[in-house]
Amino acid sequence: MFMVTAFSILNIVLIVAAIILGGWISVLLIQFLQLRIRQLRREEAKLD
Repeated sequence: MFMVTAFSILNIVLIVAAIILGGWISVLLIQFLQLRIRQLRREEAKLD
């Protein structure tokens, strides 16, 4: 019985960690893409 509860707790911890990591990765990706878009716009403005 204890093994089952420990396993389920471990699963919950892993799921929560995966959600938190996924959130951080998505935020970093969005920031990176925004920076890239700004750089591209600046290059286009320079070309004009």
